Amino acid sequence: MQGIFKFLKSNWFHFLVLLLAILTFCYGYYVDPLQNERIYLRTIYQFHRRIYDATLGHLPFAFVYVLFLLILVWLGKGIYDTFKFIRERKFLTIFLRLISSAGLIYFLFYFLWGFNYKNRPIHAQLNLPKIQVDSNMVYEDAFHLIDVINTLRDSLSSDTCHLSEMLYNKETEDQLRASLTQLFKKWYLPIDGRVRVRAIAPDGILLRIATAGIYLPFAMEGHIDKGLPKVQWPFVMAHEMSHGYGITDEGECNFVAVLVCANAKDPYIRYSGLLSYWRYMANSLLRIAPTLGQKLVAKRSASVKNDTEYIKLKLNSYPDYLPVVRDQIYDAYLKKNGVASGIQSYGTVINLMQKWKFSYHNRDLYEEMYGSQVTEQLNEKRK
Repeated sequence: MQGIFKFLKSNWFHFLVLLLAILTFCYGYYVDPLQNERIYLRTIYQFHRRIYDATLGHLPFAFVYVLFLLILVWLGKGIYDTFKFIRERKFLTIFLRLISSAGLIYFLFYFLWGFNYKNRPIHAQLNLPKIQVDSNMVYEDAFHLIDVINTLRDSLSSDTCHLSEMLYNKETEDQLRASLTQLFKKWYLPIDGRVRVRAIAPDGILLRIATAGIYLPFAMEGHIDKGLPKVQWPFVMAHEMSHGYGITDEGECNFVAVLVCANAKDPYIRYSGLLSYWRYMANSLLRIAPTLGQKLVAKRSASVKNDTEYIKLKLNSYPDYLPVVRDQIYDAYLKKNGVASGIQSYGTVINLMQKWKFSYHNRDLYEEMYGSQVTEQLNEKRK
């Protein structure tokens, strides 16, 4: 009995971590989405954001580098302790510390951000209309937007070669944040904090695992690959920033990113967002309605065509490592956290944008994107 008490006393921290992990699981299993939004999204998570963004968010470099060093130290100490316990034949201690380490990661992931997966999807929070989206609707949308995109591109540069990366504005992150908070305020979504999105090196570190950006809950910041073509930076930054403000679904983050970029003052940012959205639509049509897709692609100006070709060329210069394995792991992770479509959720931006068009949200932004004539046509369809 004395040995049991001694074991409990010397490992109290690890038992506490296991208790927190169990409570985390129970909360996530039983909590209602509306309750979670009140308890976690609008209260606990906002507290996290204010504290982090007012302190480590002001570091002149990405905190993920510090986090990486801390993880190496933690792993090093763990390996050292494991060999020591093996020599001392304390196998139960080794097992306890292994499961408590997993429990600590589980607890921190959900407590720092992951409980946002329990919120209602954004289409429910915004009460977007239920409509059946077909290829003709997507084609009409993309057909209109390519004219807007061609005009925007001409306003940035008369050179038909791919857009110079010198045009990227260093104030882009702040402009995106201002645009996002303006949108979220109209949607009555919480906007506390100052979410950061950092470009991390070396070039290709994320692109080689088939992703342009990533939000790390343990670092509480968004990250984009420094090797990404600059014309894609605003859209990907807006996507990762959306994660930082509590949006979890990848398609919903794309949806927010399109509107955040379209709502920005800088034409470079607007071009980045609309071009990214148009590419989603064009790729979708090329798969499901090739004839419409080919007609759409032919409408690109020479400048836009060269920009899209440059994007493909730059991304292809960083071939994926084990793409099938990566997709399977990430797909399983998303589905486990309630994203039913898994990795396919990235493409749901098209459906969300069509639903947003038929809603009454952000009509000023809608008219700016589509013009008053299209608005009148849409009002007729509503009737």
